[in-house]
Amino acid sequence: YLKILTVKQPIPKLFKLYDDQDCYVLRGCYVSPFGQSILNQTALIDGLMIDGTFKVLKNYVTCIVMCIVRNTGIPVGFSFSTIEDVELYDLVFETFLEITGVDLTQFVIESDEGKCLMKSLTAHNCKHLSCLRHLLANVQKKKYGYEVSKLVCCRCSKDFETLSGQFNSIFNQIISSFWSNHNILDQLNSVFNQIIS
Repeated sequence: YLKILTVKQPIPKLFKLYDDQDCYVLRGCYVSPFGQSILNQTALIDGLMIDGTFKVLKNYVTCIVMCIVRNTGIPVGFSFSTIEDVELYDLVFETFLEITGVDLTQFVIESDEGKCLMKSLTAHNCKHLSCLRHLLANVQKKKYGYEVSKLVCCRCSKDFETLSGQFNSIFNQIISSFWSNHNILDQLNSVFNQIIS
């Protein structure tokens, strides 16, 4: 099933639906023919993964919906739009409910933490998990992000112990810096309170 929302005015770079009419594709949602049968197997589904990308359809952002079954992603549909906005993600919930009769909000949803996606998930009262890959990519941009990401990605306790030892001096510096700044804040607070009294 493919649901398409169109506009009548010519917009550059949008797909023209009919050669003889001014009808341009603004956004849409595709539900796989086997989507309903998979989504009805709720006992097997660990959750859903929703991720947006600009690499599938030229001039459109695409939101891919996958069921996670025993650590395997099974694509069940996608939505697309000219821009990444809340409506792109809302269209997924609306169309899947309309076509399959399955309310996607019953599943835990894993995704990045994009603003528009998070607004849609909040509006639909969804349980959300942050995608580890996106989380690590964001953490690595921060100070000490490399060290934190290495610790989070440890595969066994031996790796964690080894890396903890390597990073021990760095984390001790962070802790001592925090407490020295905390003491300065306490002193400033004390001075401020004396001025007020």
